[in-house]
Amino acid sequence: MHSGNFNRYFSVYSNRCTQRTEDDRTVRKVLYAYDRDSSLIRVELPEGRTIRYVYDSADRPVCRLEEDRKHGICRSRVYRYADTCAFAWEELYP
Repeated sequence: MHSGNFNRYFSVYSNRCTQRTEDDRTVRKVLYAYDRDSSLIRVELPEGRTIRYVYDSADRPVCRLEEDRKHGICRSRVYRYADTCAFAWEELYP
């Protein structure tokens, strides 16, 4: 259970969350970035991980890439679509 304070900052023009700060004993900042279609494209986490999202022309997520530079780990999740269903699998790259 987390009892700290949260601060959220929003883009003035699009009302999208661009940063969240957690303030318990240590300040931890999470940064968010979006594309022109307001789709989330990047999340930067305080422990050094970055998550990136890639979308197709129908604005559906097709890939999620997670990089952990501290531990040298890169994970990818690729999404394939058939009709309206999404199928996903993960691949790990050390």
